Amino acid sequence: MLNEVQRNQWLKAFPKVANRVLRLLTAEDVALVEIAHELSLDPTLAATLLQVANSPAYQPRTTITTLPHAISWIGRSEVAGLVLGSEMARFTKKNKNRAAQYKEFWKQSFIQACALSRFAEISGQIPTGEAYLCGLLMDFGRLWMLDRFGEEYDHIVVEGNQGCLPLHHLEKERLGCTHAEIGRELLVGMKLPKQFAFVAQFHVLSSEELSEQSDSPEINLLAGAVASSAIADFYCRNNRGNSLATLESICTNYFQMTERDIQWVMDSVNVDIENKATIFSVDLSGMLPIGQLIGHATGQIEEQQKGETRLDAVTSRLEAENQILKKLVSHLEEHVCRDQMTGLYNRDFFQGQYEEQLARAGMDSFSLLVIDIDKFKFINDQEGHLVGDQAIKWTARKLQNIFKAALVARYGGDEFVVIAKVADPQQVQAAMDEVCEAIHSESAAAISRDKPLTISIGAAICAVEEPLPNLSAHLFKVADRAMYSSKRAGGNCGNVVLVESINGELEQPPKSSLRCENLSLPSSLSSLPASPSQQS
Repeated sequence: MLNEVQRNQWLKAFPKVANRVLRLLTAEDVALVEIAHELSLDPTLAATLLQVANSPAYQPRTTITTLPHAISWIGRSEVAGLVLGSEMARFTKKNKNRAAQYKEFWKQSFIQACALSRFAEISGQIPTGEAYLCGLLMDFGRLWMLDRFGEEYDHIVVEGNQGCLPLHHLEKERLGCTHAEIGRELLVGMKLPKQFAFVAQFHVLSSEELSEQSDSPEINLLAGAVASSAIADFYCRNNRGNSLATLESICTNYFQMTERDIQWVMDSVNVDIENKATIFSVDLSGMLPIGQLIGHATGQIEEQQKGETRLDAVTSRLEAENQILKKLVSHLEEHVCRDQMTGLYNRDFFQGQYEEQLARAGMDSFSLLVIDIDKFKFINDQEGHLVGDQAIKWTARKLQNIFKAALVARYGGDEFVVIAKVADPQQVQAAMDEVCEAIHSESAAAISRDKPLTISIGAAICAVEEPLPNLSAHLFKVADRAMYSSKRAGGNCGNVVLVESINGELEQPPKSSLRCENLSLPSSLSSLPASPSQQS
């Protein structure tokens, strides 16, 4: 099979202009005018380059009208990314029945490029331009596999994404060679610098196997490539816990990076993905928000712990690695999953946990509370945004203190949401009474206002017998409607609704006088870490 690749038959289908441009971009001492000339042979590509150079993403001081100026302004590595992105868009249009596979390949390659350029930046040991293009090309062999094996390869990729075995192990077992080996031959055939082929061949190594390459002059580039591949796997594949473990091991052992450094890389990559995906023709539809990805990784780590406990044969090395990984995930979660103003969980993280709770509907009843500060617009308009911010922060702390064992999140603005494993209407009503009274009686002194704050609450108790279609939107709508009913009643109160189906709900009697001064809600999602306000 490698002989087939070495004959370069497949490369003949790869556009000549793109091939020559990539070769010139990676060569030393090639003038911009020569690269611009090659680009001008493809009018669509040239027009795209000028359009991107003048876009807000690159903020030119004056309008850029020539290709040499555009290449200089954008940078050679990112021009290479535009070339490849343009060709991937053409591949997708020509092969509509394989569009999803090509899009997934290009998304992973783009994330690897973003990550590897960030490793170059923080380490100071890898040329940034070289790193970006290496990231784009190190999975190039997968393109050949997609074209050569069709649906057979699709099944292998799906199995690899489940995390049972690494993709390259499955390729070797089923097809006799790996995309890494194919990629090396392709990049040699394209006459690109030898380090590109080297990275393509070895970027699939595990952190343990990587140590065998420690004498290589390209070890820093290769270590960054393996770590970047782990970041892309975190975004694109299911075994996210292991991906973070690989990332932490390589960052610590090869780049002497702290947890703060690793967090910076993850944050920076996420910003790059959001800002540049459209420019580089990357389809992000279907990719979960990073908060939900972190939540999945946390769940995988916890399941691993449970399995280790059942087996009762955990080695000290695995325990140490697991603690490091948990700490890293915790740091990432604090930064990505928390609302920066209040320290509560943010909307993205809440949504992920809410969907997971709904998936257990019928087995676990729970209540969803929607909470809104009364007349908040008046506070902002009449007393200023600083007072408004104080009101939001203080209310958040109070909610977290009262709903100790529940998940409390800031949904947006002055609106909060709570998920609690409580299904008794009287107990939910008592909890709402308590928080309304506490905020009304303590807020004026706490935030130096003449008038106390009040809140309105709506609660929907999920008591369905099994998960139902559209339950997520319906339950939230019921709780939101109940909250507005409280507002219409004058605020400073709560309404609770029992939801037994999506065709109708049984509304409880008017607000009761039942009090519960020391309410301790049953544990809800007890594996979630406490918020910063709770820890302090």
